[in-house]
Amino acid sequence: LGAVNWTKCDFTGIQWGWVNYAKQAKGLQLGFVNWADSMKGLQLGLVNVIKNNRTFLPVFVFLNFSF
Repeated sequence: LGAVNWTKCDFTGIQWGWVNYAKQAKGLQLGFVNWADSMKGLQLGLVNVIKNNRTFLPVFVFLNFSF
């Protein structure tokens, strides 16, 4: 939990803040801007980016996911 959550390595759990970034995420990102290079989980926010998303779209509003 924080205003800006920035993880350069693997992250497992919940990131909750204004801006969330993780290189590789497993879990939930909840904030205004969520960014992950690769992810297995769910993003909820205004702008959601999963750079290497093969399940859904790389960028989407309100919700993005990859499993």
